[in-house]
Amino acid sequence: MKVTGIIAELNPMHDGHKVILNEALKDRKDDDALIMVMSGNFVQRGEPAIHDKFKRTKQALEAGVDIVVEIPTVFALSSAESFARSGIALLDRTGIVDDLIFGVEELYDEDSFFRLCKHLVEEPEEYRLVLRNELKKGVSFPVARAAAIKDSIADIPEELYTSPNNILALEYGKAISYFKSDISMHPIKRETDISAHRIREEMYRTKKHGIYIDDFTQAFGIRHWSKQKDYGDDIFKRFLHLYSYDKQLTDLIDVMENKSVTRTRISRMLFRYMLGLPSIDNCSHIEDYAPYLRVLGFRRDSDWVLREMHDKAKVPIIQKIVDDTVGFSDYQQQVLDEDLMAHELYRLISIQKYPNGVIKDDYAQGMVII
Repeated sequence: MKVTGIIAELNPMHDGHKVILNEALKDRKDDDALIMVMSGNFVQRGEPAIHDKFKRTKQALEAGVDIVVEIPTVFALSSAESFARSGIALLDRTGIVDDLIFGVEELYDEDSFFRLCKHLVEEPEEYRLVLRNELKKGVSFPVARAAAIKDSIADIPEELYTSPNNILALEYGKAISYFKSDISMHPIKRETDISAHRIREEMYRTKKHGIYIDDFTQAFGIRHWSKQKDYGDDIFKRFLHLYSYDKQLTDLIDVMENKSVTRTRISRMLFRYMLGLPSIDNCSHIEDYAPYLRVLGFRRDSDWVLREMHDKAKVPIIQKIVDDTVGFSDYQQQVLDEDLMAHELYRLISIQKYPNGVIKDDYAQGMVII
């Protein structure tokens, strides 16, 4: 039995995802399986997902995925490092995933890749010194980190730590090293120029059916006036100074973006505030990043995979919220409550925009089964 894991957002699903899924399904045997951990209704770039998590779950299952597990919102809407840690932790805690498959710009030299992963986990003094100095210059963290890597481990190909998909691959490698997980890594070279970002921009421009950042402008205002205004971040204080109900969120993000702060960081900060998500600075153990396995859906002919996961999982599995959360710790319940609240806000915004929509609340929806 071989169980392959995929970490994804499907925002939206496109041919690039299908290439990876087809590779994972190639030469599949009867006792092989494919498990996807997926962002819910908010994604790592600091945006609402174009389509709700249950629609995207159905797409994944129809494409051949056996089980879809939700990445908790507090980690889905976070830095690449925390996003990757949660994804790896969830796959590891299933107790049955052997292999991680993911897309990269170019197939990397494994020695260079894992040497860089170790370097970034250990953060030697020469790396940290350059990183601090670069950040003092006012550049963004990604730019500062690239300079620190280039200075402290110069023989590593620059593309390995600058292209978006390779950066995420590095974070997966770091997370596997950090947790000392036995999951192996299987990179797939991207053979398409399709960009989910460009697809979303085109969908927004042509007003295709979907949920976008600006749909939450009024919701941010309600959150803003109902809570303490000081969020403890100078960037956020500046945003509050600029904010008004007649300004779209994306217009304000455009004004705030500069060389020291990316628009992704600004947007993530806004949605974390809107959803009341706590700091994750104290998370360190694998169960912090994977407090439970919330199953969003599964294939009916793959129920044996779910049974196997129930036998070997190292954290609780949620299939039915009411029944499967009895005895939860305070932390597990807090993370779940954040997920439920995030889905409800997304659902209400969706209903407001599309009154004839059929998004149900988390309790009424249940798992997607095909």
